[in-house]
Amino acid sequence: MSRLKETLTTTDTTELKTRKLKPATKVGEGIRNFLSPILKLTQPAVRTADISIEGHENLQKLKGSGAIIVVAPHNGHPDTILVRDAFEKEFRKLLFFIAAADYWEAAVHAEDDTNLVKLKNTLVVFKRKIFSPAAVRILPIDRHSSEQAFFDLEQAAERALAGEMPVLYPEGTRSRDGKRPMSQREFKTGLGLLVLMTEGKVPIVPVYLEGNESLMPPEKNKKQLELEAETLQEETEPSPTSQKVVVHIGEPIDTSSLVQKSLEEMEHKEIRAARRMITSLTHGYFVGKYEDITGDFSGPEPY
Repeated sequence: MSRLKETLTTTDTTELKTRKLKPATKVGEGIRNFLSPILKLTQPAVRTADISIEGHENLQKLKGSGAIIVVAPHNGHPDTILVRDAFEKEFRKLLFFIAAADYWEAAVHAEDDTNLVKLKNTLVVFKRKIFSPAAVRILPIDRHSSEQAFFDLEQAAERALAGEMPVLYPEGTRSRDGKRPMSQREFKTGLGLLVLMTEGKVPIVPVYLEGNESLMPPEKNKKQLELEAETLQEETEPSPTSQKVVVHIGEPIDTSSLVQKSLEEMEHKEIRAARRMITSLTHGYFVGKYEDITGDFSGPEPY
């Protein structure tokens, strides 16, 4: 697959980082299946949630047909556990999650952070890098360098064309308000570029998580959630009702008609227009299907 340096990059690709992704082996999948329920126990809201799955019949149409691109709007860290567990073994073993490289690979420090806080942040990232890949397959993508991001997406596309199944959170980050209607949530055009890179040969499977926005929102850490759960338990008689979460697996979106030319045949402006069009159409699917079940929205709030 061409790097398209003449239209999309200016950097020598030897300077770009090749991402490491654990292979989809039976042993690795066995370890991930073993660790998955343990991870749920470490998430105070997830372990008590009432989780159901709708739309398994949509996956039956795709059995044995090759790779898929899973697209799921993102509300919090538990989303990865929920999405992975929603898929049957045949698909699950081939899933890998496209994730922010800055979150998984480097600690982010504020200017006024003390040395102790910086050390703590560094240790947290170290634990992510060591333990998280054992529980879920992750392919990092750079959110700050467009050239590295293009190269990262290209590696994801190559994996998809080889039969593996990328999971993409199209907003590029966790939503700061999961109850915001889908029409007011922005999808990044990296989704469209990934479809172009896979030449329209890989269908999109839309996944919508209903009720997950309060499981572990971005602004709260695990200790805060545990304290809230304990407080609620003490103040509520009888025991509080579990948070209901529904994982909706939508009908596959055929991408073959969305790609009229290969990337090598397209001008830069054509690529830009095509990736916007593909992203907009996918976003439109979510709006049409799930706009009415995103919860109440009291008014605009800044992200």
